[in-house]
Amino acid sequence: DSHFTNLESALVALGCRECLVPTETGKSSESRPLYDAISRCGVMVTERKKTEFKGRDLVQDLGRLVKGSVEPVRDLVSSFECAAGALGCILSYAELLADDSNYGNYTVKQYNLNSYMRLDSAAMRALNVMESKSDANKNFSLFGLMNRTCTAGMGKRLLHMWLKQPLLDVDEINCRLDLVQAFVEDAALRQDLRQHLKRISDIERLTHNLERKRASLLHVVKLYQSGIRIPYIKSVLERYDGQFAPLIRERYIDSLEKWSDDNHLNKFIALVETAVDLDQLENGEYMIFSAYDPNLSALKDEQETLEQQIHNLHKQT
Repeated sequence: DSHFTNLESALVALGCRECLVPTETGKSSESRPLYDAISRCGVMVTERKKTEFKGRDLVQDLGRLVKGSVEPVRDLVSSFECAAGALGCILSYAELLADDSNYGNYTVKQYNLNSYMRLDSAAMRALNVMESKSDANKNFSLFGLMNRTCTAGMGKRLLHMWLKQPLLDVDEINCRLDLVQAFVEDAALRQDLRQHLKRISDIERLTHNLERKRASLLHVVKLYQSGIRIPYIKSVLERYDGQFAPLIRERYIDSLEKWSDDNHLNKFIALVETAVDLDQLENGEYMIFSAYDPNLSALKDEQETLEQQIHNLHKQT
């Protein structure tokens, strides 16, 4: 019935990778269509004990994980029959509560199937939307033809998402077409922007590493190197004076101005320039300025003294 079609459309649109189901489900004949819908989308099935699908302490757990008030989330979850059990299993499986850094970092939203055109896996294959491992040529798929993104990771993921989620709102479609037209008609704007975008790292991955406290100085510097490109990107967009200039300001320039002021990105850039020895980057070394901290400065002096002693001993020998 429509439940399985809707499930398949959601799995396709969201690009799901894994699906958790209760162990007992697989034994019933009624669950066959469910497993078929999941497998058609290439989603991995992970079976979990039925006892994990309990939403008993869910509100208390979500209170720790969710940003802001838990009441709206509780009301949203309680309005669906299976949502509490499914969420309870996800929290248990992903062990989100085991890591303090997750606390207050999550939002829970209802995904609306009517936001985008519904495509099932058969339609995606028939329309050759995504690349396939069997493709001899990357131009066999719509994604392969369109994938000219400069910011490799982020651009590729965004293009993937847009192709799996075709818009339905006429105004939004026309807005996207107007933006495309602006870049198609102005070759200088397009080329200049591409040059700057090529120097942008995968910011989503870098910030994810920072949030997870797995970032090294290398990640921080890469984020800094991407951040200092923002004013150049903004100035390229500001030079455009065609018919879609107000739209480009609304969609891009206003946001770039907001996030690159002294309270946001500029603050981070100033911190990196004060704390990191950027001169050493040419040698492939990522180091904190010794003058940034008195203890570090003392250690640096001690290191230089020891190195000089070793050098003298070497010469003497």
